[in-house]
Amino acid sequence: MSKISTLDERMDKFLDKGSCQCKSLKDHKKELDFARDIMTDDIDILASTLKILGDEKRLSILYLLKEKPYCFCELEYALKLSQPTVTHHLKKLKSIDLIKLEKDGRWTISVLDKPKIINYLDSILGLIKNGS
Repeated sequence: MSKISTLDERMDKFLDKGSCQCKSLKDHKKELDFARDIMTDDIDILASTLKILGDEKRLSILYLLKEKPYCFCELEYALKLSQPTVTHHLKKLKSIDLIKLEKDGRWTISVLDKPKIINYLDSILGLIKNGS
């Protein structure tokens, strides 16, 4: 017996119990396909954003920029990273529009473009630490 037919049988039993409003397995699959298609784009965006935010150095950069804009050399010093590494992390944060880079003569200044992200990150931290 194939894995698909076993899954069909399990879903059919689910429908028989009246746990779903759908009248048939075909309708139920159509509803599930629709639900999957709706969430796919948002899930992709969220997953790629969370991958970028899942780096300690990038989070550190965001929290530093919360206080004030910094030039690359200040971030290098504060984070104890090389210039290419800082540049790499800033490009990742810029790719999701959390920071912007401004030229000031020969200096490039990093600015937190969406300061609300810190509130969201603090909320997540609160959930993790306190469970609420």
